[in-house]
Amino acid sequence: MANNTNRINKADRESEVRSLLEPTLIENGYRIVAIEFFLSGPKRMQIFIDFNAPGAASRPAIGIEDCVVANKLIDDIVESSELLSQIFKGQFDLEVSSPGLERPLRRPEDFINYQGEKVKLQLFRSLNETEIGNRNYLKSNPKQKKFDGILLGLNEDRVRLSIIEKPNSDDRAEIEIPLELISKAHLNPDLDDVLAGQKGTKRA
Repeated sequence: MANNTNRINKADRESEVRSLLEPTLIENGYRIVAIEFFLSGPKRMQIFIDFNAPGAASRPAIGIEDCVVANKLIDDIVESSELLSQIFKGQFDLEVSSPGLERPLRRPEDFINYQGEKVKLQLFRSLNETEIGNRNYLKSNPKQKKFDGILLGLNEDRVRLSIIEKPNSDDRAEIEIPLELISKAHLNPDLDDVLAGQKGTKRA
């Protein structure tokens, strides 16, 4: 029950803050990719942004200047927000960032747009047989909550993933993971490919 409550609270929190801040960013050509809340230690809110204008896919990646502009656009809203005061219960820092090579995946369309890319997923809990859709893999990995694999797209509300079936093996298994069980997801590009100039990410 606690895990379910935490999952709901996290999703609701990000959705509410996105609704608060994104309209201003969209008016100025940006959109929110993901929001991270750090509520222990030095408190901060990290917002990942991307372009939201026609032809954004062909533009250079988000740069430092864009992050500075976006920060200024939402700073007053953040400062006066009762919602954020309730979330952080005190002072916190605002950080606006580029998605980077390890781009967070949040929206259902992210799991469609980045089909074919290497990804990392972390779940709130391990999967059961009905959820994972692969009995044999589940028998060998019954408590797994972290997955590295190749994104195969989205089947309704389930993320399809191709993963190595066993350690030290080239055999691959296909599994499905309900979106609602994903705690974190991001691209996991091969550094050698990136350094070689191959395209490690796609733009949405």
